[in-house]
Parts: sequence; C-alpha cells; structure tokens
Amino acid sequence: MTQIIPFYEGSSMENILIAVITGGLALMGVIITTISGNKKIENQILASQQVTDTKIEYLSAAVEKHNNFATRIPVIEEHMKSIDNRLDDVEQMANLMMTKRGEKK
Repeated sequence: MTQIIPFYEGSSMENILIAVITGGLALMGVIITTISGNKKIENQILASQQVTDTKIEYLSAAVEKHNNFATRIPVIEEHMKSIDNRLDDVEQMANLMMTKRGEKK
C-alpha cells in the first residue's frame, strides 16, 4: 500500500516566504536564460554584420571600378573621333597628292 505524505502546513508567513523564494529563484533562472540567449543572438548578429560589411566593401570596389571605366569611355570615344578626323584629313591629302601627280603626268 502507498503511503500518503501529508501536506506541510506551516504558518502562513512561512508559506509566503517559501513562495517568494521559489518565485525569486524562478525569476533568476528566466533572467539568466534570457541574458545567455541574448548573448548568442548578439554574437550571431555580429558575425552576420561582418559578412555583410565584407560584401559591401567588395561591391563598393566593383562599383568604383565600373564608375572609373564609365568615365573613361567618353574620353576614349573623343579620342577615336579625333583619330577618325585625322585619318580623313590624311586620306584627303593623299587623294589630293595623287590627283596632282596625275595632273603633272
């Protein structure tokens, strides 16, 4: 047969004190667990932030390289126009010289 353990019936002040101590210990457990969880999350966020910062630096460098290239294209196009104009001038001079040679003959 099982023996029933009677409920401890102390003074109501003792019951209140036991309840306060139990509640305080439970609260401390919750606080410690929350702080520990927050530290883990904070470390994960910091690691993710470092990866993000690295990616942003890489992309910023790529954008800067592209921007430098984009600013150089109009300069190259202007040089090509100048070269085309000079080539046209040389061709005109060559045609003129050939025409004069033909007239002299």
